[in-house]
Amino acid sequence: MRCFLALLFALPMIVSCNGKPKAIGQVQNACAMENGVNNPCPVSPYRLMTESDRLDGKYVDVLLYAPGGGASLVFLTRDLADYEDYTSSIKILEGAEKLPRESGYVRLVGIFSNDRSDRGLGGGIYRQIGVIKKITSVSKVKSIDERREACRAAGCYVTYDDGSNVSN
Repeated sequence: MRCFLALLFALPMIVSCNGKPKAIGQVQNACAMENGVNNPCPVSPYRLMTESDRLDGKYVDVLLYAPGGGASLVFLTRDLADYEDYTSSIKILEGAEKLPRESGYVRLVGIFSNDRSDRGLGGGIYRQIGVIKKITSVSKVKSIDERREACRAAGCYVTYDDGSNVSN
């Protein structure tokens, strides 16, 4: 009788299962479908690192740290760049000249590739997260402190979506 009841409760779940499990944080269909230069997939740096295989060949829109000085690679964060953690870097193959000469965070749009082949990073010892095959746009991102200061100098204030104001 127990086996019958167990089968009775399990049968609807077995029948309704389509055999395609969904991973937590899986790349959304919007990123997989109409992806292109005018419709890049917005991703966090960490998502780019953890789901690099699923984002391979996709246009991505991501915030990364550019160390400046003509470097042709970007890092997930400033700290990782400061400590030269090349395993947290992304090599730029085409368009590195669009990166700012001064260090800072940039919003980068380009074609991501899960290519981890030797690019000579750290004497060829380390492998990067992947590469940006081609940068289509780069814009320098100001920190909240830089935005506050510019706003204060202009006589305005920063307001968050919830309506709270930020003052120095």
